[in-house]
Amino acid sequence: MKKWTLTILALFYFTLVNTQYFWGNGVLNIIINILLKGLYACLLLFLIISIYKYFKLKFNERYHLVNTAVAAIVLLLTIIWPAGIIDYRIFEKPDILVGSITGAGGCTNLMRFKADGEYVEETICFGKEKNWGKYKIVNDTIHFYEETFFGTDVEKSYFAVLEACDNNILQKCTFTMYMNPTDTVGRCVFGIVKYEL
Repeated sequence: MKKWTLTILALFYFTLVNTQYFWGNGVLNIIINILLKGLYACLLLFLIISIYKYFKLKFNERYHLVNTAVAAIVLLLTIIWPAGIIDYRIFEKPDILVGSITGAGGCTNLMRFKADGEYVEETICFGKEKNWGKYKIVNDTIHFYEETFFGTDVEKSYFAVLEACDNNILQKCTFTMYMNPTDTVGRCVFGIVKYEL
């Protein structure tokens, strides 16, 4: 078992890299990213040692060749596709409205509204956090819903208002998030990146 440690470590690392899409939010994401960087450094070090041992043993033991090849392929694939080989977003419904805002410290918030009435809110700030739910557009207002444990939809207190938008000039298109119906200022203004309503 000890002689296959490099292969097992490489396959564990490969699995972690290719399942990033499904990770949790916030702190867990940060911890796993630190773990991935440490595993990458260990794999690189073990790969160098394995190459050295392989030449020192004059090509006699095949498991050194297998360990070296697996680790080299995994590290090469990670360099080519750092977020994993499979882009899981291709399995999602197409976006009909995408809004983005960059806040303090370079933190980014991205709202993607799907054609099937679902939305995904991604916040990237010292880690990645993802929230999703359902929405409905009535006139110029986007109402957000949360699905409960029993399958019923409950309207959230916040909502967004679409500003008048010219599809040819996307730079001027926005929607504003409001925390509740009495909010007159708005939480944030999203610049619209994609508009296909």
